[in-house]
Amino acid sequence: MTKYLTRDIFDHEPQWAEPVLQTLDWPIDMIETLGIGFAETDYEEPALREKFKYEDAVRSEVKAVIDFFNIKKGRYDYFWVPTWSSDIVVTASFDAVDDQLTIQDIDYANTYLSNEVAGRHIFILFPDGTYVCRKIIAAPTSTTITLDSAVGKAISSDALPKLLVSFLHFSRFDADEIKVDYSNTDAASVGLSFKAIPSEAATTTTTTTSTTTTTSTTTTSTTTTTTTSTTTTTTTTTITGTTTTTSTTTTSTTTTTSTTMTTTSTTTTTTLTSTTTTTTISCLGWDLLQGSSDDKTQCSASSEFSASFPATEAWDGIADGGTVNSWISTDANGPNPDGSCWIQWNFEVDRDIRCMRFRTRGNAGSDAWPSNIKILGSDTGVYGGEEVTLYDDDVPGASDMSPGDWSVWMQFTAHGCYQYLRIEIHERYVFDPGNSWVAIQEVEFTYDSAECL
Repeated sequence: MTKYLTRDIFDHEPQWAEPVLQTLDWPIDMIETLGIGFAETDYEEPALREKFKYEDAVRSEVKAVIDFFNIKKGRYDYFWVPTWSSDIVVTASFDAVDDQLTIQDIDYANTYLSNEVAGRHIFILFPDGTYVCRKIIAAPTSTTITLDSAVGKAISSDALPKLLVSFLHFSRFDADEIKVDYSNTDAASVGLSFKAIPSEAATTTTTTTSTTTTTSTTTTSTTTTTTTSTTTTTTTTTITGTTTTTSTTTTSTTTTTSTTMTTTSTTTTTTLTSTTTTTTISCLGWDLLQGSSDDKTQCSASSEFSASFPATEAWDGIADGGTVNSWISTDANGPNPDGSCWIQWNFEVDRDIRCMRFRTRGNAGSDAWPSNIKILGSDTGVYGGEEVTLYDDDVPGASDMSPGDWSVWMQFTAHGCYQYLRIEIHERYVFDPGNSWVAIQEVEFTYDSAECL
């Protein structure tokens, strides 16, 4: 089964006798009516729902679709599925080594590039039926996109009309059971519904370890000299209790033999590659908690670089990836394992916080962000021993981030109802070593609104 970023690809093409049904779950945080307001979705990105119909005239192909559904246990497990639509139209030929495509203008940078997953991964189906999957990492112009690696196959201008480039969605099945209609003993049709889940997209990191073993054989030179002489040898042999003595006189000629063993040194290097797959837990299943201009005073910090970079900037709801609207600590109060560098909140009411993430300050010339943190919950805000540790670990992928990026969602290992929350910053990733401070543009949390009532 073909995989992309360690997850299976459901690459069965649907039949097109009926239109594909598509709906979107938009990132709506709250719906207000004349009655009680209620949360509708907490999606950071639009989540696509699709329904395809599959018809196969070969029993083995029908079975393959059913087996895939059973392997994923309905809605339990996730995978990648293409839209099978011409979402991106390539307008110029390309070579196998190219990692940039010329496309029709769909305002890609403004529509999709800010997403983490939705619209960022593509399924490239070549005219011969083979395909590759790639991630779009940049859109230098309105008609060009840059991929994370070379396409791997050349396409001429004449073949472009037969090239399909679809968005690839990280999805689950949207049902726990399916109905298969058999028109005869072989042919069958089945409708499958999918729901994209961008908040749970998988990431993969690879660690390489090299082990060197050196084996040496020492050079040994042996010289044996035999001198011509008359030697009388007496040999006594005992066999089953009977002793026989024989005297032999031998005349020998002197022979000198010199044997040299060549030194051989062999060095063997073995490279062991260990691949670790990390899947972001669905933190967006909880309610989203964001700062605002009204709530920003809930946030304070151990130090502030200047009046232009106060802690309140990390909780004002502004996360544009720019160089301002950020909290920066002082150089003297940079990250430290002793917990002396921190940013904290007084939510004014108890909150059952489950996850958090932060956005880095978007200064490519000078920036540094947390790489190891400890999160504490408190009933009093004193942090004198009453606090409870909710998270104490590295920030996953901190060294892979760039200025202006969001971190991944980090799910707490413990939770409870606390009015006060503190994030101790123990270590940082330094994008520019010419400073000792740490910066955060914005922080977001998810929480269980059903608790702490």
